[in-house]
Amino acid sequence: MNPGALNKRITIQSPLEVPGDYGEPTTQWTDVISTFASIRAATSKEVYAAQGYTSQAVTDPDERRAQLNLLCIEINGPETA
Repeated sequence: MNPGALNKRITIQSPLEVPGDYGEPTTQWTDVISTFASIRAATSKEVYAAQGYTSQAVTDPDERRAQLNLLCIEINGPETA
């Protein structure tokens, strides 16, 4: 892994279900970790292979826990004025 390629700051989040104002379930996102990453677009083959299979969204290519490949969806935060 080339450390110089880790040039984007990312935050990995986890969903947390909490009651809303009227007791209805709502989803809040909780930060798990902020780190640097290399971001590239997924190929159509990768997207097709991962559809509906959460277990294929994270891979450890050399099984040494030195690098993780994540198939993620980018969600932009709320826009500020």
